[in-house]
Amino acid sequence: MGAEKRIPEEVFEGFKRTTSSGGYVVVAISHGKESASGVFLDNGCPLGRDGYPHALVVPMKLSIYKKKSMFPMKNGMSNLKKWW
Repeated sequence: MGAEKRIPEEVFEGFKRTTSSGGYVVVAISHGKESASGVFLDNGCPLGRDGYPHALVVPMKLSIYKKKSMFPMKNGMSNLKKWW
C-alpha cells in the first residue's frame, strides 16, 4: 500500500505482519460506520485476491480471546499489537 493509496486514519488503524509463507495479513480496527474491507478496496487493495493481503477487522468494542483471558479494546491498536 503506497502513500498514494493511504487508508484514512480516521476510519481505522491498521498494521500488517508478514507470514511465514511470505504473504502478509492486515489487521485493522474500525473507527466508523464504514467497512474497513471496503476502505481497503477503495484504496486499491482488493483483499484476498491477486496476492493482496487478507484482513482481520476488529470492531472497537470487541474483546479478543487470548490464552483464556479477555481484554477490552479500549486501547485499540496498542493492545492488538501486544496480543499479536
